[in-house]
Amino acid sequence: MPWRSAVFFLARNEWDVLSAKVNAVVHLWCIATRPPVLAAVPISRLVPHVATDQGSGRWQVLACPFRDWAPTAPAV
Repeated sequence: MPWRSAVFFLARNEWDVLSAKVNAVVHLWCIATRPPVLAAVPISRLVPHVATDQGSGRWQVLACPFRDWAPTAPAV
């Protein structure tokens, strides 16, 4: 998908593992463009997009659009 409409999904277990690492980075690749582009998103920048568990409710999957992050570099 083009960058503006692409979405990535992150499972709760993946978030639990990543968020325990201070220097974790999520790499978002868009291969619909030539050359492909990449955004390296530090885990700290994802925090505002993650839901908060409340009561007996617990989130399971995060869906987040690529457009929230600018590509950092074309892939080489």
